[in-house]
Amino acid sequence: MEEAYKKGYEYAQAGSYIDAAKELKKAADAGHNKAQYNLALCLHEGLGGYQAYIEAFHYFKKAAEGGHARAHYMLGCYYGMGFAPEPSEKEAAKHFKTAALSGLAEAQYNYAVCLSEGKGVSQSDDQAIVFLELAATQGHEDAKRVLKAKEEAPLKSS
Repeated sequence: MEEAYKKGYEYAQAGSYIDAAKELKKAADAGHNKAQYNLALCLHEGLGGYQAYIEAFHYFKKAAEGGHARAHYMLGCYYGMGFAPEPSEKEAAKHFKTAALSGLAEAQYNYAVCLSEGKGVSQSDDQAIVFLELAATQGHEDAKRVLKAKEEAPLKSS
């Protein structure tokens, strides 16, 4: 399993994506977490001969079940953008949150958007700001921009 993953990784580094996908699939089907994620990326991007979102979703899901944070992030994207077999704002938010709590800035930003807009979770500007600050601290430009805009927004009077 590890040998197939290493071969697949080496093929990918060399730009031989069809061979990489074949080796990654061997390791992924044997349960190798990183291989599952990397094969899913190949399938998502169309590297390795063909593009297959449903198959990519399947491998992202397996990798996420094994605790792969970036796989959770990608599942959030799939559920939120309609690539999943059954799109769901709730599932998107759940996976963004899992990845966000693992420290991924992109997931922190996306989860903040879910919180701010009440997509798949209860709306909470306070919690959204917490996750925006976490992402901004890691250099996420969109998070910095949103926080700056919130600081510059005039206070509403009633």
